[in-house]
Amino acid sequence: MSTDSSIIPAGFPVAVRTASVEIDGLATDIISNTYLDAVVLIASQLGTMGTIIQAKQDATFEGKSTFSTSVLVGKRDEPLLTVAARQLVEHANSRGITKPLLCCLAFKQHTPETVKQLLAVVKEQQLL
Repeated sequence: MSTDSSIIPAGFPVAVRTASVEIDGLATDIISNTYLDAVVLIASQLGTMGTIIQAKQDATFEGKSTFSTSVLVGKRDEPLLTVAARQLVEHANSRGITKPLLCCLAFKQHTPETVKQLLAVVKEQQLL
């Protein structure tokens, strides 16, 4: 898995992190934008925004958080994209990020391995 990442300078009003990696042998661009009220993560092998999923923390009870996902635009019948969004918001929450996460996911193949590789890159490159 080759990587190329960058971070936009601190003076920019939106924190932006980018990475270009290979997932499933295909070039994949990942962009993370942190706004005041939300985080937008785009991961694309197709050059488009793909399916847009909102993932957020709903509540915390006795130290355990619950999360929800909602497909806003795109493939509603693809459970692995929803799983990816949920795992990404759980990872963000574990790092102290409690803002809603808007995931834009466009992959050629939707496999468990694709989701695993995406999560590994996000963690390794500290994109969330």
